[in-house]
Amino acid sequence: MIDNKHKDPLHGVTLKMILTHLVEKCGWEEMSKRIKISCFTKDPNIKSSLVFLRRTPWARKKVESLYCREIWGQAPEQYALSPYSAKRKMKKIDFHRNAISKDEINVLPFKSYTGSIHVIDSDAKMSAAVQVLGGEKILGFDTETRPTFKKGESYPPSLIQLAASGGVYIFQLRHINSYEPLINILTAKKALKVGVAVNDDIRKLNNLFPLEPSGFIDLADLTAKTGIKNAGLRGLAGLLLGFRISKQMQCSRWDAPKLAPAQIVYAATDAWICRNIYFAVLGMLHKKRTQAKGAL
Repeated sequence: MIDNKHKDPLHGVTLKMILTHLVEKCGWEEMSKRIKISCFTKDPNIKSSLVFLRRTPWARKKVESLYCREIWGQAPEQYALSPYSAKRKMKKIDFHRNAISKDEINVLPFKSYTGSIHVIDSDAKMSAAVQVLGGEKILGFDTETRPTFKKGESYPPSLIQLAASGGVYIFQLRHINSYEPLINILTAKKALKVGVAVNDDIRKLNNLFPLEPSGFIDLADLTAKTGIKNAGLRGLAGLLLGFRISKQMQCSRWDAPKLAPAQIVYAATDAWICRNIYFAVLGMLHKKRTQAKGAL
């Protein structure tokens, strides 16, 4: 389980993890262009760079900022927006409208899930998780699949994310032998699964195991009843919740044996947002019904 209650985006991430990620993603040459320090230009390696960065606070801060920009799209200090400063950035946006543009989304503050995250990578963990999820009435639902870059290439879903009231559960499907307990949740009528483009997710899951889904709600269908034009998760989060989500990890290797911390937070955030959007739309529909009754 990951305790993600800290607002610091670097919480739980070591300097070695940061440096290793940047080397794999950018390479030493690109890093030396972005941060001009000798340990990145002269025979660079992880060990010597760690020694230098640990002794040089200003250089370490630059590396941490580069990592946050690569993962989340912003530097760590930008996470410390006070409620007042966040309101000042959003004051020109009217969230009572039925649509939000990309430009308007891009000025919103970033936000990610900060609750408990359970990574389910064994049958034993899955059985325990399903017992908890079986008592939930509303579950945020999403999946992640390894991206494809060649024509005709395809992969089965790597993750199923279910957001409950007390945390988010991420099922690493490659580590699970028997899907039956999980299928019971996905086919249970009493547990609503809410997400975006759920039919596509269900179709892909059917290629992995037979599934007769029940209790699924596509948020695009639900929001259409309120007149909202945005159908994607990013647009709905911006319009209804007032923040934007990072998509930096969208094309990462979701089938990796061990997920990176940034992948885990990204996957959890998507499912958590689906659940919150559902409650926001319910509130809008209730208000509409109340106003209609009052007009009679």
